[in-house]
Amino acid sequence: MKFWKLSGGSTPQSPQGQGFQEALKVLTERRLSEMRGVWQRMPERMRRAEAGRRARKEMARRIAQHTDTEALSEATIARRGRRDQPPTGVDKLWLDRWAAIDRAGGMAKMARQLGTTPARVRSWRDSADPAAKLPSRRRDEKVPPGAPTQRIGVETDGFVIINGKEYPKRIPESGGEDYAPLDVDPQGEVIEAWVNDDNERLYELLADEIVMQWITPRWDLPATYELGYRIEKLLKFLIDP
Repeated sequence: MKFWKLSGGSTPQSPQGQGFQEALKVLTERRLSEMRGVWQRMPERMRRAEAGRRARKEMARRIAQHTDTEALSEATIARRGRRDQPPTGVDKLWLDRWAAIDRAGGMAKMARQLGTTPARVRSWRDSADPAAKLPSRRRDEKVPPGAPTQRIGVETDGFVIINGKEYPKRIPESGGEDYAPLDVDPQGEVIEAWVNDDNERLYELLADEIVMQWITPRWDLPATYELGYRIEKLLKFLIDP
């Protein structure tokens, strides 16, 4: 049973996924739907290839964080996905719940649909209890309405990674720009990491946004290139610049 936002304010259904292959497929579809800017003008084959790459990278990050192990390569994620073989330490329950979150469009969007907070959705996702129910709003809980997107501005020192090779690169590149504008979810993980002063997580999330929103649309690189960015120092982080 797929999870989506039902019309008329209906309550979302609990997830019933099909394991690793299904979870990776759902994540790929989510990444495809999130592609903006120049990617919307690209052929579908190229957009799907890039969405698949982003999904494999994100799945590897999730698993590494969940199992406290080194991140698997994208090739390993792809191979296990084709065979529907979850990596060691990854159970079907956790995958199914992540798939439900991805079908909703992310943790913050799922929380808004349920009338609760991303923190409670996260607790449900990580619960070992198979009977754990989708969270709902508590009587004393206030959920800020937020907005569709939050504009932030960043300036970073770091390294752009092209096909595994690192090159020093400041973002934004030109001296005439004070910051790179990015649009993020106002109730999402970037803002949450910033509020919680979780720099390691913030750097990781911002690096992905820089690749998707700044490097990829502006740099004339072949779509087959593997791109990444590693932040060494966050020089500027602005809200509503």
